[in-house]
Amino acid sequence: MTNNDFDDVNIATLPPPGATPPGAPTNANGSPLDRAVSLTWTAPTSDGGSPVTGYRITPYVGTTAQDPVLTGSPATTFTIAGLTDGVGYTFRVAAINAAGTGPDSAPSPVITPQPAPPPGPPTDVTATAGNASATLRWSPPVSDGGSALIGYRITPYIGGVAQTPINTGNTATTYTVTGLANGTTYTFTVLAINGSGAGPESVESNAVTPAPPTVPGAPTGVTGAPRDSGVSLTWSAPAFDGGSTITSYRITPYIGANAQTPVNTGTTATGFTVTGLQNGTTYTFTVAATNAVGTGQPSAPSPPVTPAVPPANPIVLENRNQGTTSWQLTIDHKALHQEVEGYASRTSVNKGSSINFMVSTSNNASYTMDIYRMGWYPQGTNPDGSSCAPSCGGRLMLHVGPLNGSRQATCPQVTTQNDPNFGMTECNWTPSYTLNVPSSWTTGNYIVKLKRTDGQQLENYMTFVVRDDSSTAPVVYGLDVSTWQAYSYWGGSGNNNVGYSLYARYNDLTGDNNGPRAYTVSFDRPYFDGEAGDGAGHFFDWDYPFVRWMESQGYDMTYVTSVDLESNPNLLTGHRVFVNTGHDEYYSDNMRSNIQNAINSGVNMALFSANNFYYRTVWSANPSGVANRRMHTDKNALPNSTTFEWRLLPPPLQHPENEIGGVMLGGVSNDRPFLVANANSWIYAGTGLHTYTGNGTNNVNTSGGNQNALPGVVGYEFDSRASTTPALSPYVQWEPAGLQTVGHSFVPAADGNATNTWSDATLYSAPSGATVFSAGTIQWPWGLDPGYGSGFCGCPPGGQYVNAATQRITSNIINRFIGQ
Repeated sequence: MTNNDFDDVNIATLPPPGATPPGAPTNANGSPLDRAVSLTWTAPTSDGGSPVTGYRITPYVGTTAQDPVLTGSPATTFTIAGLTDGVGYTFRVAAINAAGTGPDSAPSPVITPQPAPPPGPPTDVTATAGNASATLRWSPPVSDGGSALIGYRITPYIGGVAQTPINTGNTATTYTVTGLANGTTYTFTVLAINGSGAGPESVESNAVTPAPPTVPGAPTGVTGAPRDSGVSLTWSAPAFDGGSTITSYRITPYIGANAQTPVNTGTTATGFTVTGLQNGTTYTFTVAATNAVGTGQPSAPSPPVTPAVPPANPIVLENRNQGTTSWQLTIDHKALHQEVEGYASRTSVNKGSSINFMVSTSNNASYTMDIYRMGWYPQGTNPDGSSCAPSCGGRLMLHVGPLNGSRQATCPQVTTQNDPNFGMTECNWTPSYTLNVPSSWTTGNYIVKLKRTDGQQLENYMTFVVRDDSSTAPVVYGLDVSTWQAYSYWGGSGNNNVGYSLYARYNDLTGDNNGPRAYTVSFDRPYFDGEAGDGAGHFFDWDYPFVRWMESQGYDMTYVTSVDLESNPNLLTGHRVFVNTGHDEYYSDNMRSNIQNAINSGVNMALFSANNFYYRTVWSANPSGVANRRMHTDKNALPNSTTFEWRLLPPPLQHPENEIGGVMLGGVSNDRPFLVANANSWIYAGTGLHTYTGNGTNNVNTSGGNQNALPGVVGYEFDSRASTTPALSPYVQWEPAGLQTVGHSFVPAADGNATNTWSDATLYSAPSGATVFSAGTIQWPWGLDPGYGSGFCGCPPGGQYVNAATQRITSNIINRFIGQ
């Protein structure tokens, strides 16, 4: 997308009148690193009347100045790299604001970079016996010594006597030691290696005795959910595979004590739907695992399950109505110069309540409003009367108008750069239409299609959500409107088409980036940015393909927005899973607490998304007293700021995003394949997928019998685990206990990252029993449904990445989370 989350671009700005360069920083000091120094200092007591935007650091060797370095940030810490070990340096720091660069600080003490020490010991070494082999797994050392790890060395022991060590040759934290003697008991230690040498050995692993393979142990935890003439089963793989890879499972249905015909799954997935059963008849099931030696003992029986035709929920009933594609923008009829545009008085409204729409036209003109609910709708017609099956995508709920339109008032902007609301464009338009939402309307995302009646009949969108606050649906689907607004830079013709997002100042019409970012944005204005220029926020980028697929599957769900997550502490109470997609990055204290409290009370999280829980934000009311219409995140631009990245906030405010989701923003990616990290995980049940083995670029199969990857869904931003990503290692302590990696996908530096890196998808179970899944990518919904390419959004590329395996994984996760 045009904007990014890394905020690494400094844009020249005009200083406030009378501003001067800042004073000199003080207390410059630092600590030595390998070929680097970590510096700290105290900000100047005077910023010269303009906020400090960065610092210039000048290293000295003796009295000889070296090349200065610009930090590009108002932070008062920085690591100077590229120095020479053993050479003493001093450092002077100067502050920069819009008026210029101030005087240098006094020199720091002499600091001498030193070679990095060897790494610390790996931890959590475990061994699993195989046939003349043992597979080891461990966690990386807490400290890499300040230098990147280059490999590990494994030492087998027999009765405390060291055997020949083995160098792994890479930084992977799993390795299979071969050539062992069956019947002999071994333990193992692991040490880590960096550029300075080998560190100390780990604590010894558990003892294992390699042996020839046998049949697997019994699976555990067999449970089933009823289906029409079938039962969907899941189970856990045996703790012991017999020393030979499990190849499939055998399921035996029982009616009472009478075994029915067994079913072989033909896959290693730990889930399977048994079909051809009798509705109304109660069954139990046992599952046995098969490897190359044979089939092991069956599991304990599942709880009884009775297949039945499920009752229709409100989403299923809604989608039986006739749909239409008339919600789509007419080709070449999109309003490009603010000829018709508007916004809603709320991001969501409970059914039976009212909502206002504010509409402006560029001149006096009449227009119509067509209000559509967006979903699957398998039957209906196109505007020309032809069928739009198998998915019409929307249903016309109400036609309004024609209404008389006019150009509404210019929207005030805050242009004083040290004002906490700097950059905010906030309209106070007269309501054009009040919608009293019928209580019969179904919860969902709604699109308002505005259409002028004159000339070319130009069109634009508005959007809102209809809630059902009485719903007990198992699925709560959240639309991240806070992120939509953060990216929106609408300013309006009355402001010479100049507006601000939380990323930069832009021209509404050209998209040119020409100034500093806002500190506060308002929902009292139309949505508009270069990747969401249709007035519907980012709905069509990520949510629409996900919503359409979810409704095609008949999930019972209720819709909310991030504003509801801020305002209602009980929003997730009584539901089973919170689902989101895209990037839900702007979170207030209340939003974050409500998510964490839901997890603590047993609500599952299905985060088919990335870059979640990233920026701390503060909500406030507009001048009319309407709550939660302003969102403030100055990203550390103002003195004493507390609204920037959660991971960088000082304690006790610091809460890195992996504390909830398990993963953290890792970088950007160009439609990379999602690589399966553990095909035995229950999320892959019934997919036929294999575990990916390779260097991230070779042996990647996105289709066929050897499929081990999902096409194109890793991008445009992705998340990574702190424990396997060196740049994120300071945040390892925040990873939830028992975090499992289920996807580990290579992303090259060429996509826009500092180094080659990896995107991670994870699972963990909270103490409450809730399970949290993080896909670690924004583009997951592109693997579910083709969506709609309006040409005015960062839209899905049609059906290019739609894949049955991606759909099945999504079903497996949601079905388990809702108890099906």
